[in-house]
Amino acid sequence: MNLFLNSLEKDLVNERKLIASAKEKNFAADLLSCYCFADDYFPIGKIRSIYFDSPDLSSYDEKRNGDNLKVKLRLRWYGEAINPDGTTRAFLEAKYRLGSARRKLRQEYLLPVEWLEKTPLEDLSFSDFIQREVHKLELLESFYWTPTVLIAYDRMRFYCPNAKSRIALDYNICTQGINRVRFGYAPESISLDTIVCEFKNPGGTPPSWLETLMIGGFKIKSFSKYGSIMDSILQRTLP
Repeated sequence: MNLFLNSLEKDLVNERKLIASAKEKNFAADLLSCYCFADDYFPIGKIRSIYFDSPDLSSYDEKRNGDNLKVKLRLRWYGEAINPDGTTRAFLEAKYRLGSARRKLRQEYLLPVEWLEKTPLEDLSFSDFIQREVHKLELLESFYWTPTVLIAYDRMRFYCPNAKSRIALDYNICTQGINRVRFGYAPESISLDTIVCEFKNPGGTPPSWLETLMIGGFKIKSFSKYGSIMDSILQRTLP
């Protein structure tokens, strides 16, 4: 474990999240547009991620219990680039967090969009895929990972020259699929009344717009889309 943590710390990127009510989206977007440049390639886009967890939801429990070291496993793709043959670039990612820092390991694939977005999560093809590919990532534990939820949201991307940071503003966070074998009584869809402003801060310089954003209602806070969605699923499905 110590060897892993020593290796992990060398590659960590400092990351901060600020959250607010979804009604503050326009305020945040206008403020960031004043201080930051829009991303050159994908200023606005849709992100979808299938999150995987162990049978006892260890990844979710790490977040709920406030563990210092957390691991997420997800399959992510973006709405900006679909190929003529119906495939898209997708990334199998293991995301480690150590306090406020994070490290992300990923494997890239070309996968059919219809399979990713239309196949029920309880379909065995997802479990087969993850068991076949997960060994390529440096996971501490080896579970029988299974898909839990498909989460989608819109993202605005910026670059802050003052702090030399990439900025993401995430909104319209909702589920587009829930594993019905694992969570049969979950609602059809879940939406979060939350927006997230996330910035990577490798140099440790606070962005010039940070104080204004906080005056406008944002708070620096640990936040997990997966954890919040799972909170809602489990609260509604427990007898």
